[in-house]
Amino acid sequence: MVQYAWKLHPQKNSLKHAEFIKNKYYQLLKDKIILDPFCGVGTLIIPLKSIAKKVIGIDIEAKYIEWAKEYEKYLTGHNSIEWIVGNSIELVDQINFDIVITSPPSPILYATYLPSVFRDTKLSSSEAKRIGKPKHPDNAMGKKDKCFLVTNKVLRKCEKKAEAIIVVNQKKGYVPVYLERMKLVEKHEIANSWIELYLKI
Repeated sequence: MVQYAWKLHPQKNSLKHAEFIKNKYYQLLKDKIILDPFCGVGTLIIPLKSIAKKVIGIDIEAKYIEWAKEYEKYLTGHNSIEWIVGNSIELVDQINFDIVITSPPSPILYATYLPSVFRDTKLSSSEAKRIGKPKHPDNAMGKKDKCFLVTNKVLRKCEKKAEAIIVVNQKKGYVPVYLERMKLVEKHEIANSWIELYLKI
């Protein structure tokens, strides 16, 4: 199962991103509660559990959470991360965390990833203006627009609690992040992605 999962979802670049984050932001992450609200198969956060107080991963796809549990055990020999199947838009308000580390849902995965969230999430006037789309109808938005919408709704909820947010944004399918309480303070190019650090204004 694990080997099959990684053939479907190659993780080499994500592991590079995780190692960079662990080394670059060690002091920021040490003994903190880390949340990934779009954890997928968990590659970004599994390497961080050795320095964090606690690690939490949320994904709406149950199959990704099952693969994440297997991959965690495969990489570290045991399971200690709290894996949750659910909608991050609804769950982040109920969870305690210090730091958010995540990679936005990719437009490439739209057909199978977060379909119910995309369908049920509405577009506000300000969000519509930012992505250059009319407020109605919702189904007029393209894949990238919907990824933008879900990513920013979740991260804006997270920034109310988080000390910092680290976003791994793929160059191909880049999803802009617009936060209200945090600003971009660092940006690093690693393995075909931008690693962006947001801190309180």
